[in-house]
Amino acid sequence: MLKILKLILCVLLTTSSFSCKKANQDLLICGINDPLNNLKWLNAEFKSIASTPQINAIVLFDYNGNQVVEIQKSLSSSTNQSQYNCDGIKIDFNNTSDFNNYKQNRKELKVLFGTKIWN
Repeated sequence: MLKILKLILCVLLTTSSFSCKKANQDLLICGINDPLNNLKWLNAEFKSIASTPQINAIVLFDYNGNQVVEIQKSLSSSTNQSQYNCDGIKIDFNNTSDFNNYKQNRKELKVLFGTKIWN
């Protein structure tokens, strides 16, 4: 009986890990595939850091049900508020409290480019 339960658990874990990977691969970013090339504003940001992926990143987050693109540049402070809506408009966190709320409640969806350098 214990062997059967272990087998069932193993099958469930294996199946769920494959479905999670597939769901992440199928993730539409700002409603499109390949946003680094297909969003003009994001492509310009990408080109400015493309040669240094080890010290820069573009990270996609979910915040309050919206996708937020964060441009993490090594030459910028982690509090420089480099978060953008899908249309390329910079998000203006009105005060430190709003920015801290964002940092605490965002959910990372995917690193689109480079090495995430900010927590």
